Amino acid sequence: REMGYVEKETATFRKLYVFNSLISDEGREDSARPFYLTRSPYCSSLLRPREGELESKWIFADLFAVEREVRLRTRTLASVLREVGLDRIDWFKTDSQGIDLRIFASLGESATRNVLAAEFEPGIIGAYHGEDKLWSLMAHMDKLPFWMADMQLHGTQRIRKVTVDARFDSYV
Repeated sequence: REMGYVEKETATFRKLYVFNSLISDEGREDSARPFYLTRSPYCSSLLRPREGELESKWIFADLFAVEREVRLRTRTLASVLREVGLDRIDWFKTDSQGIDLRIFASLGESATRNVLAAEFEPGIIGAYHGEDKLWSLMAHMDKLPFWMADMQLHGTQRIRKVTVDARFDSYV
């Protein structure tokens, strides 16, 4: 579907803008990039999942199975801010499946230094080719005037699905 953007005011948000595009760290206006649609929509990404490597180690690997590759419009966050007339971000929150740090850094140092709070969900295990991992995010943020106020780690058991299937009748 083609649309510019939706703008509405609600009780939850002073003003909410919804754009029909993906945010990326790079790209010309109206550029299209490959986007990998995975079995779980929460694992779909601009980065290709490491399917074989995940399958050899992790029970959840099938969530990252690429079902289809499409080309979707990407925009930079800086271009979106210019379009809606905003000159700063107070609270930056992202879970962009492997490119969290790139999107934040693409704003430029002067813009990132003015962010009051930043929340990320970086990778730890390398689920995508070329993803930004936790260690690179922490090294980048260490150079800026931020401190870590909270960290929540969510984990899983490192076991292959074929191992579980071979040893147990069923699992939850």
